[in-house]
Order: sequence, then C-alpha cells, then structure tokens
Amino acid sequence: PTEIAIVFRHDSFVPETADFYIQYQMEQVAAGQTDDLVGGFKGFSADNAQYRKKLANAMQVWEWSPRQLKYLSSTLPGNITKKLHYVPLWSSVGTDDFYASCDEILERPSCQDEANVDVLFFGALTAARKQLCDSVSAEIKRLELEQGLSFTSKCISGVFGATLECNICKAKVLYSDHSRKGAVLEAHRINPLLAIGKAVVSAKSSDDVLDSSYSGAVEFTTSENIPKAVSCLLSDEAARFKLEWNGYALAQKMKLAAQAHVCQALNSLASAARENALPSAKEALQNYVPYLYERRLTNTTNTTDPDPTPVPVPVPVAVPVAVPVPDPTPVPVPVPVAVPVAVPVPVPVPVPVPVPVPVPVPVPVPVPVPVPVPTPIPTPVYIAPPSPQPTPVSIAPPSP
Repeated sequence: PTEIAIVFRHDSFVPETADFYIQYQMEQVAAGQTDDLVGGFKGFSADNAQYRKKLANAMQVWEWSPRQLKYLSSTLPGNITKKLHYVPLWSSVGTDDFYASCDEILERPSCQDEANVDVLFFGALTAARKQLCDSVSAEIKRLELEQGLSFTSKCISGVFGATLECNICKAKVLYSDHSRKGAVLEAHRINPLLAIGKAVVSAKSSDDVLDSSYSGAVEFTTSENIPKAVSCLLSDEAARFKLEWNGYALAQKMKLAAQAHVCQALNSLASAARENALPSAKEALQNYVPYLYERRLTNTTNTTDPDPTPVPVPVPVAVPVAVPVPDPTPVPVPVPVAVPVAVPVPVPVPVPVPVPVPVPVPVPVPVPVPVPVPTPIPTPVYIAPPSPQPTPVSIAPPSP
C-alpha cells in the first residue's frame, strides 16, 4: 500500500515511511515579513527557499484563505499552482467524544488549582501584542473603578496542553490580534474556541471574504478598539451569550461545509492516480526530510522563553490507500482518498415478521335478569245481596 501524509506547518516533518505528502498551507504567506518572533514563520519572501521547495514537492497544496489562495496562484510557478486547492479550516473540538468538554476540564484537580481568568489572550507575544495586553488590563481596571465590575485578564505564551485548555475554559472572553501587518484571520486559533462556545474578539484581517464568513460569530473591530470591545462583552451578558451561541452554530456549519472541499481535492488526486500522473518515486520527499530533521525537535514557535521547552509539533498521520494516492476527519487529519472499490452488496436478511397471536376474546356469560313477577290482581268476588226475606202476612181466619 501507498502512504500519503498530510502535514501542516512550514517546518513540520514528513514521516519517513510516507511515500507522498499533502501540504496544508497554514502560514501567513500573504502578510509582510516579521522579525518580531522568537520562532515560527517569519515571511514568504524570496529567500524562503526551503518552504517553497516543500510546496513544490507536495502532491497537493491546500489553502484555507481565499486571499492567500489568490496570492499563491499569482506568485508561485505553474508546477505548484496546478496543485493548489481551497480547503477551508474547521474544528472537531466540541463535536467528538475524543475531546474533553469544558465541564470535564474544569473538574480536573490541576485546573481547580489554576487562578480564575475572565479575559484571555494566548500566543506569541510580539511587541504590539504586549502593548495590547496592557491596554486590555487598563480597561479592566476602568470597569472596576467606574462600574464596580471586577474582572481579571491574562496574556500567556508558550503554554500548551492541559494548562492552556484550563485557562481557555475559565475565560469569558478571548481576543486575538495579528502578529504582522497584512495578516489574514487566524482561523486555526479561533475555530476551536467557537466550537466550545466561547466569545471571541478579533482584529479585522486583510481577507474580507474570510472575515465575512465569520460575521456575527466573532466580534470584529480594529486592533486599537479591542479593549473596548472586550469590556462591552463583559458588562453585557446578553450580548456575550448571543455571540457564544452564534459562534458555536457556525463551528458546526463549517465542519459540514469543509467536507465538500476535502472530497473535491481528494477526488482530483484519485483521478491523477487513475491516469498514472503521480510521481513514480519519492526522491523529492527524501531530499526534503533531512532539513526538517534538524528543526522538528527544536521548534520554538509561540514562546518568548529564551531556552524554551521543545514544543510538540503535530505529527501527521500516514494514511494507507490501495493505489498511489488518501472522509475527512476534523482538525484536519489525513483523510482516505475516495478511490472506487468493489463494494460487496449486502444480502438482505429476512426479518422475521411477528405472527399475531390470537388473543382469546371473552365470551359474555348471560347474566340472569330478574323477571318481575306480576302482582296478582285480586279477582273481584261478587257478593249477592241477601234475598229479601218475605214479610210474614197475618191472614185472619174467616168469620164464621
């Protein structure tokens, strides 16, 4: 069988057991260059030859931003642009039993020991983001002084796993700002928050099409106005609850909508396999793996610690397929290619039809009805009146 891996980051390694790979392009390629990051992707300038080489060697390149798809189509050479596919991001968090719910996370002893937080930012702390954190903290203090509302805020960097999950679940409002000018919406950061029903405030991005698809589910504003937008949601529970429900509903829709794009991309790959248009060897893959081998254990993305703990890089899953080619599962992970195979036709098994059991019908027993006995009518007795007794007549004897 042939193995095709789906890899995500610009510096994530390709499993050496894989024959081919698909690059899910996750970086801010259309944004400006930045040097204000300790690690991670700094820019897609002409000198980023390694990432361009990685895109060129991929069987397909998936892009989640309409603006960046247009940028790559006009920037990269034809041998790469013909492999570009639009596959929007989605999240399976909150929709799969594999992931713990916030209720379960908050019940963990380690989470109960964590201090409560109402407003949270997490990610690499650039100079602009640090300033934004200070502005949000100042706005929180203003709420307490002027309205008597007490809230807490926190900005964290280099925090992952159970600790990050705990902080996210405790927060009422989370906010996001871009790491560089011209960036598109950080959908990979926002989607999991919407999937668990969190209220999110974000700066508007350079991708108007992408932003419009999140309208009503994310509170968009300018970077400068984020503190005010956060305080409004804190003081207006009805508005916050509405935003949470809208975000959760959108997360469910995105999961379904993305599947059509994944299937379209994989069907294209299956067609290429049937036409024998796939590479016959993985020479290009072997050339690229050594570069990644040095970086995969020293990745310092999303941390400001000068001696950071190695950050775990998502390990792409290699999917075995029947031909040189991989139902999409969320987050995104490798998905098996829809390759026509002979599917055995199931033989219908006769389902026993229940035979109605005759229920004995009770025969009515005649109940004797008392027949009224007619009251005998007395026969009238005729009593004859007594015969009149003859009155004795005295007859005088004749005179002599």
